Amino acid sequence: MANHLDNVLNVYYSKRAKEYEKIYNRPNKVRLQEQELIAEYIKKSFKNRYVLELACGTGYWTKYLLKNAYKIVAVDASSEMLKIASSRYSNNPSINFLQMDAYNPPKTFPPFSGAMACFWFSHIPKKQIHRFLKVLHTRLAPASFVLFVDNVYRKGLGGKIIVKKGRKDTWKQRRLDRGGNYEILKNYYNKDDLERIFFKYTNKIEIQYLSHFWLVGYFYY
Repeated sequence: MANHLDNVLNVYYSKRAKEYEKIYNRPNKVRLQEQELIAEYIKKSFKNRYVLELACGTGYWTKYLLKNAYKIVAVDASSEMLKIASSRYSNNPSINFLQMDAYNPPKTFPPFSGAMACFWFSHIPKKQIHRFLKVLHTRLAPASFVLFVDNVYRKGLGGKIIVKKGRKDTWKQRRLDRGGNYEILKNYYNKDDLERIFFKYTNKIEIQYLSHFWLVGYFYY
């Protein structure tokens, strides 16, 4: 399902791979506390589950999955991101890394009992959300737990937001430390938006809308 938007995103994240984790060290007490909350939520939610992690990036959040998950298949479209992630966990037999895009989860594994994507959902074009979710759900066993984590919009943080006439999506202007400007699709959602999207698939759902981040966790049957 690769297209121009996906290619731009892939190039951007590949070039950003070595500096990516700086975002988790921003000196903001509330933000850091919320990151700790996310970490604890991941650890408790996937105990003994066979987990598919989409857009795993450098594997920053993967370490919290590894605390209690049974096994993990982690995928990302960026070879540079995967290089960092796979070297980080090279001696761990519980995890398998694959290079592929999040729109087409692997079919060659048994059904997963959990799925997670941190800071990926906001990069999905709005018109593709339901197709993405439907495909993901076909890879899951009954009573699987699914978690999405992403950013709450905060003015002035993460680059200038761009609105284009006639488009439902929004973009962010990003500049890398090593140079280069990129226009990246980045959609933001309020709690009502998230309820409208996810209640179509389940009523066993928890939505946490924090100051900097949101979490959507649900059981899919």
